[in-house]
Formats: sequence, structure tokens, C-alpha cells
Amino acid sequence: MKAYISIPISGRPLIDAKCQAERIKAKLTEHGHECITPFDVCPESGKPYAYYGISKRFNEDYARCYHPRATGVRFHNVYGPRPRQGTLLWHLLNQERVKLYNMGRNVRHFTYIDDIVESLVYAYGCNHQLINAANPEETTTLHFAELVKQYKPLEIEMIAEERDFDRKEQSVNEAVYTVPLQYTPVADGIRRIFESMDYEQTQ
Repeated sequence: MKAYISIPISGRPLIDAKCQAERIKAKLTEHGHECITPFDVCPESGKPYAYYGISKRFNEDYARCYHPRATGVRFHNVYGPRPRQGTLLWHLLNQERVKLYNMGRNVRHFTYIDDIVESLVYAYGCNHQLINAANPEETTTLHFAELVKQYKPLEIEMIAEERDFDRKEQSVNEAVYTVPLQYTPVADGIRRIFESMDYEQTQ
């Protein structure tokens, strides 16, 4: 099994972060893992591995190594009321003009927060080591933005540029068990968000 190691380096010397990564790498190697750190280079792209993706994979492998009875849950593009600053939905709700790269063709599995909560409840009682919490509905970022535009003034600027760090299509690993829910359609999720915003404004 291949493990991916992510070390937070903000506010600490880079050499210290490298040393910590190597210590964890050595420990996981003892358990039969082939390990990769953020300081290694991906042979396919010739670039360092992405911290965000590696951190997710590392958490799964670390838990499997030290807590074999734990259940890992993979969240896929979670959205809902009060989104985290910097996310696509946050920009759509808080700005009057947004830019969509790759002409808004990037595909995501937007999963409503209520479905994530139900997935966590499911995970508590299941016997799988790893499960997906993923809405099977595939939605482009353009369609997502257009759904928001139905409820508020919004100007969408289409940019042809494809950014290196953007995935054109988010895939759900079908080899990993997906929680069997009636997932919230994206259109319904966006409607709920604006309904909750209207309710908060009346309180």
C-alpha cells in the first residue's frame, strides 16, 4: 500500500517540516507502506504532490495503520449554508461578479451538508474501513453558478484558461463503498440555502 504524508509547514522552518515527514515516513514503512511526502516529486507530472490531496490520503492510511477498526469518510465537494470563505459557493453568494475557469466546464459531485451528517451517522455503525459521502449527480461549475443566479444578481465571467491546480473532473472511486442515501439534488440544495438565508434575515 502507498501512503501519502502531509506536513503543515506554515510558520515553521522548512527543514523541520521535512524532518517530521521523514520520521512519519519511516514509521509507516515499518508497517509495510510505500510512502510519499509532499517534498517528493510526482513522476507523472514532474511536480511536487498536492498538499491537499496528499493530506486526505495520509489521514486514511495513518488511521488504517494505527486504528484498524476506524471508518474513514471521504467527503465530496460539501456545500450548504454559511460556506467556508474561499469556496466557489462563498464567492457566488458574496460577490456580484465571479470568474469561472475552463469555461465553467469543470465537473463536481456537490454534496449537501445534510447528506454529510447522515453519512457520518451511517459511518458510526458500519463495518467498512472507508466509505464515500458523494452525491452521484455530476454538476458543472457553470450550472452550479447558474442555479445560484436564479436567486440573486450575479454576473458570470467565463475564462478559457485551465489552471494547473484545477481538476477538470472530480471522480468518485467506485471501488470505495458509497453511503446509500437519497442524496439532495443540487437544485434543491441551492434552494434550501436561500430559504435558510431568508429565514435568518427575518429573525
